[in-house]
Amino acid sequence: MASTHASTQIQTAAVVTLVVYVKLLATQITQGFKKGQAGGKGPEDGGTGFSSMGPAAGGETMSTEDAAKLAASRRWDRILGNDLENIPVALIILWSCALVNAESTAFMVLACLFCVSRCLHTLMYMFGKQPFRSLTFAMGVVGTLGMAILTVATVFK
Repeated sequence: MASTHASTQIQTAAVVTLVVYVKLLATQITQGFKKGQAGGKGPEDGGTGFSSMGPAAGGETMSTEDAAKLAASRRWDRILGNDLENIPVALIILWSCALVNAESTAFMVLACLFCVSRCLHTLMYMFGKQPFRSLTFAMGVVGTLGMAILTVATVFK
């Protein structure tokens, strides 16, 4: 029974890792695309850098279209930054919890909570939906913190 229990947790951790990685990869690709549209790629990538998006030399302001592209690029910078601040540590905790053979039902609920909340967080951030962006972020924190507590409780059992 214990090997089946551990196997289920490893399978869950593997699926959550795959889903979150694919989500992160899609975020990185989108962020790069938005940055390119805003003129934020380096000269070596065929871009002119963000300096081309600032006010014109004669004191003219940037066009509404360019301002929207810059705003979209900066939003995706923040989405990616949030992912990079939260996902790596959460995956370490997720795998630690799986490998110590923590209680299966609690682990699966917390792992799924983390996974779903990170996907929803990106959508809420992308569309600028508050308070849902904050709520989905908090759900991810609850899932991650719950797995950390479950890991510690299991190793001291």
